Amino acid sequence: MNEMPQAHMGIVSHVKNGQALVKLMPQESCDHCGHDTSCGLSRKTGKELWVSDDIGVEPGMTVLIDISSEGLLSATLILYGIPLLLLLLGAIIGQLIRGEIGSAIGAGIGLVIGIPIVRFLSNRVARNRRFVAYVKSIIAEQPA
Repeated sequence: MNEMPQAHMGIVSHVKNGQALVKLMPQESCDHCGHDTSCGLSRKTGKELWVSDDIGVEPGMTVLIDISSEGLLSATLILYGIPLLLLLLGAIIGQLIRGEIGSAIGAGIGLVIGIPIVRFLSNRVARNRRFVAYVKSIIAEQPA
């Protein structure tokens, strides 16, 4: 899979335990995008995001944060794909055993089984640098 970084600028507002809270700044392309209020990076919403900080940033610094497309896609598939797969598997098994009602019950059981699995995996994903946003570089020492 070809990895293409998703870098965004932001201003550090808080630092704690190797993490930085960064208020993301919209990119130039945001001015021409039709998803102004739903994106989270728009000028109207000012999305804040906790990111991994391995370089020692301080509040007020303008930084470049990054997350790999591959990591983002992998995390999405893990956290959404597993419950969906278990829901469908439960529905199919339930259909074979008890018909239509069994399908609904099986789907529910599959989904319930998926919840602790996803909780466990989401904790592992959150600790893996490949899956989380991180401070890539400092752009400016003072607020822009």
